[in-house]
Amino acid sequence: MKAQIKPMRQGACDRLCGAYAVLNAVSALSPDMTLSDKNILFQAMLHGIASKRQLSIDHLWAGLNGDDIDFLLDLAGGFLKRRYEYLTHHRLRRRRDASVSEVFSRLRESLDKSSVAILRVELLDSKHWTVAYKVGKHRIRLLDSAGLGDLTRDRCSLKRDNFKTRLLPGYFRVVQMVDDEPEPSSSASPPPAGKAAS
Repeated sequence: MKAQIKPMRQGACDRLCGAYAVLNAVSALSPDMTLSDKNILFQAMLHGIASKRQLSIDHLWAGLNGDDIDFLLDLAGGFLKRRYEYLTHHRLRRRRDASVSEVFSRLRESLDKSSVAILRVELLDSKHWTVAYKVGKHRIRLLDSAGLGDLTRDRCSLKRDNFKTRLLPGYFRVVQMVDDEPEPSSSASPPPAGKAAS
């Protein structure tokens, strides 16, 4: 008789959360995108990353870094431009030694109805990209591809902690929809040194 096993979930072996984070961020800011639009954009992002990495597919299991996220946001911006929608993005501005409370505050000040933030977090030994769409004083509401629940300030840390979610604010991107085509920016600067996120 076959043993009952817990099935593997999509995302358990792949590390495409970065691509999903960009897709979820864009979808939140352009809610009239159809499922077909999202599929086309997702495929274009995967083709784009493969081309950028000279057809290497290691991002499927190794994950994406901050430079890759900027690249995908630029690619998504080109996709939206054909719809006369304009996307801009930049790193979250903050003090280097900011506390968790200050990071929450900077995020809250940086987001409005036309913007979201792509966050990089660490859960135990696994890094993960997700999207913040609403930030309160004590809670960050997420659009997460893996079902990660909201982040509460008392359960977050800036250091490794087996019992808390580690925030990596050096990788946070604020993504915004604007009325006019933005000037070319240098937001795709190299990320801090470190491993790619899942």
